[in-house]
Amino acid sequence: FSALLSVTTYGVLALAYAFHLCERERALLRRDALSDVGLAYEGDFWSADFFPNCVYVILVTFTTVGYGDMSPYTWGGRIVALSASLFGITITSIITGIMAGSLQLAESEARFMWLVDRSLREKQLKEWAVRALQRAWRLKLVAREMREAAARAMLVRSARSSRASRPSSEP
Repeated sequence: FSALLSVTTYGVLALAYAFHLCERERALLRRDALSDVGLAYEGDFWSADFFPNCVYVILVTFTTVGYGDMSPYTWGGRIVALSASLFGITITSIITGIMAGSLQLAESEARFMWLVDRSLREKQLKEWAVRALQRAWRLKLVAREMREAAARAMLVRSARSSRASRPSSEP
């Protein structure tokens, strides 16, 4: 990982220097134009003749954020900015691959997770089986109660019908 960090740091600095060389010409032309008309050039804070600005532009382009507060004016600067964005995309994909690989489970960890999942599935299956047995037992009890209630109802009906069919012995 330290080699990747070194490559990234040196790459950003090299691209910033190339950007500085490409865009410095425009800053110098602006300074000369101002001095030709007798104005003092105190330096534009966002100009490319200030090297930390070039590093800032390359880092913003490298991360593909692109705030838009500084942009290249020359074709050389545009090519360097395009190279910085491609370099940034490449480094970001490499870092993403490294992180994804480090998050992947080792074979022993994967086996352990499989065993844990299996035991959880077995536990859940047992719970489902217990619930199914409980429901079946309840249904059996309800069916027995319904049969007993139906038998009682039949006895009551037959008793009533036998009373109704008997001749009355009362005068």
